[in-house]
Amino acid sequence: IFLVKKSNFNILKKSFSPLTIGIVKKDIIKNSISFSTSSFIQFFIGILPILYITKIFSITTLGHFSLVISCLYLPTSLLGSALGQVYFQRSSSLFQEKKSFWKIWIKTFKTVVYIGIPAYSIVYLLSPELFPIVFGDEWVDAGTYARTFSIASFFTFISTPMEI
Repeated sequence: IFLVKKSNFNILKKSFSPLTIGIVKKDIIKNSISFSTSSFIQFFIGILPILYITKIFSITTLGHFSLVISCLYLPTSLLGSALGQVYFQRSSSLFQEKKSFWKIWIKTFKTVVYIGIPAYSIVYLLSPELFPIVFGDEWVDAGTYARTFSIASFFTFISTPMEI
């Protein structure tokens, strides 16, 4: 935006016709506001718990929290995104054929629930015992936190494929 303004829109004028410049400007402004707002919200969703835990609790608690988030949400988002790509591909095909993709939505939802319930139940039940075994005795609290966050992670796992 800075370069476009400083060049008196010459960058755009040399690349597009006057009619296209107006359209492109509107799209750029609309999308930049949308993406900026989304990034801003995601930044605060990510940073606020860290700031809160550091202020109210200790750096050790922050370490436990970070380990749990890394262990639970990274696989959740990777697998959820992979399932979401399949959902997106199939629903896009149906959309192009002007067919309803309600059935594929239901099928995808059921699939992630059927995968998620046993997986996150195991995490919920075993994480207090597994974290100290895998990471060491000083990570007992992280196992307890993982139990709580497994519930939130389950819902993230369900929603991730559906939002792609």
